[in-house]
Formats: sequence, C-alpha cells, structure tokens
Amino acid sequence: HLFIDAEPLSADFRESPFGVRHGCRHRSLHAASDGQIVLAMDRKPDEPRPPRRVLVTGGATNIGRAISECFLREGASVAVGQLDARQAQEMVKAHGDRVIALGFDQGCPEDCRRLVEEATRELGGLDVLVNNAAITGPGAGRAFLELDADFVDRILDVNLKGVIHLSIAAGRVMRDQGAGGVIVHISSTTAFHATGVLQVAGEVFCF
Repeated sequence: HLFIDAEPLSADFRESPFGVRHGCRHRSLHAASDGQIVLAMDRKPDEPRPPRRVLVTGGATNIGRAISECFLREGASVAVGQLDARQAQEMVKAHGDRVIALGFDQGCPEDCRRLVEEATRELGGLDVLVNNAAITGPGAGRAFLELDADFVDRILDVNLKGVIHLSIAAGRVMRDQGAGGVIVHISSTTAFHATGVLQVAGEVFCF
C-alpha cells in the first residue's frame, strides 16, 4: 500500500470510525523537517518489489512528485504526465532515462489515450497507473453561486472524465499484457469535511 500525508495522523483520527474503517491505525505517515511530503511504502523487506513500469499523472509536482520519487527509490521506471512536461526536467536530470516526461491535457480524451500509449511504448509496458493530476488547490474552490458553465465543464473534464479515460486506456493495456496491473486514484479530503467555499474540484475528484 502507498500511504501519503503531510503530517502525522493523530491518535484520535486513527481510532475514529473513519480511521478504523480505512485501516489508518498502522499507517506510517509523517512530514520531513523541511515540510516536504513524505511517502512511505508499507512493505516488509522480504516482500517482492513493486511493479517496475509506472505512469503518474501530475507526477512532477507536490503529492505527485512524492509518489514518483517513491517509486523511483524502489527501482521503478516512471513516466510523468504533466500539462507542461518541462516541469519534470529536474527529475529527468536527477534520474536519467528512468524518468520519461510527457505532456498532456487531462481534459482531452485523445490526450489521455495518447499519454497511456506513449508511456507504454517508452516504458516497454505498464504495471501501474496513478491518477493523481487534478484541478485543485488555490483557485479551484469557488462559492457555489459564483460558478460558471466553463469552470464546471473544465472540472468535470479533468477531475472526472479524464480519470475515467486514463483508467480505461491503462486497463486495456494491462489486460492485453496478460499479467494485470494496478490503478490508483488519489482523492481529496474535501469529500469528508466542509471548507470555507464549495470545493467543487475536490468533491468531483472524490467521485
């Protein structure tokens, strides 16, 4: 399992109905002293290594970067899908040909299919898809009565439809490979608690 957070889980949260239901009692989550997100692999030393060929959307920034770096530390090769592929150049310099930077717009179905095709070709196959990219953070939350049609459509295209298109494309590749694979969806805590404004982006991302 991959567990990600920016701070320790409190004892109260771990013992709460939500924490117990989602297996949070034994999660190892913490933040480094410099405030960077830390991602821990819940894997015993004698257990098999994770699959080697990974596609992470939004994998060059924030939580996506932490996910990518974790897979890289475990020996995987990672294709990073970004709206601006130049954001992954630092990772390419650090890890060489184990990182592949690919540009795509998650709100475009054809881009989603193309991303999976290119990642599969460059990696020599696909074992893991991490659906991490989304419109979120500053600017994503708007008061409900302030929403306009273009904003709503963009959120649905990226945070909902894009995830579906990517998962279908990756699932077909994994099926045809004959060995299966793993698809991981990164979600948002705005599904579980209210914020100052209606976080439409976060709510949709938790579909």
